[in-house]
Amino acid sequence: ALLDGLAGEPHTGGPLDSGELLSELAQIVEARTASPGEKHPPVVVVIDDLTRFRELRKSDDDFGFGGFGAKKDVSPSQRFTELLKHGPAVGVHVIVWCGSYGNVDRWLGRTLLREFETRVALQMNATDSSQLIDSPAANRLGQNRALLYRDSQGTIEKFRPYGFPDADWLRSLRAGSAEPEVPSDIEGFQIM
Repeated sequence: ALLDGLAGEPHTGGPLDSGELLSELAQIVEARTASPGEKHPPVVVVIDDLTRFRELRKSDDDFGFGGFGAKKDVSPSQRFTELLKHGPAVGVHVIVWCGSYGNVDRWLGRTLLREFETRVALQMNATDSSQLIDSPAANRLGQNRALLYRDSQGTIEKFRPYGFPDADWLRSLRAGSAEPEVPSDIEGFQIM
């Protein structure tokens, strides 16, 4: 229902499509990087449950040992890393949901986690909270509360997450009513 309400043509895919979608996104980032003066509409990539996407997990072979001199194909994991590092500068943004900090660490590690400027933490243990948002504050959260962490500002803001919007609100998106405002120039919305 949410996808039907969005402007533009949303593309959806699952774990089996991740390699192909990442190749398309890599081409978009490359083309936009080659023409830095042009204004491009934003592309938003949403990954619902990162752990379902095994191909995106960081490689244990980070140093590239083995097969010296042999040309390797670019893996989906490497494309994902490049997307996280270079996509935002050209209007390609990634939103990721992951169920635990342990999985964030296995898939991204501390280095790639830094590419996520804004992070949301629900209730979790103090150690995981400190690793994710540089503060144990998520350990003290009650039910139906979350923390919004902005890395560049070093701020943490407590808020109350809300549920899925009702059907009337979603219909208003498609109808193009003044309420609520949604950017009309979103080129793509990827859900993996």
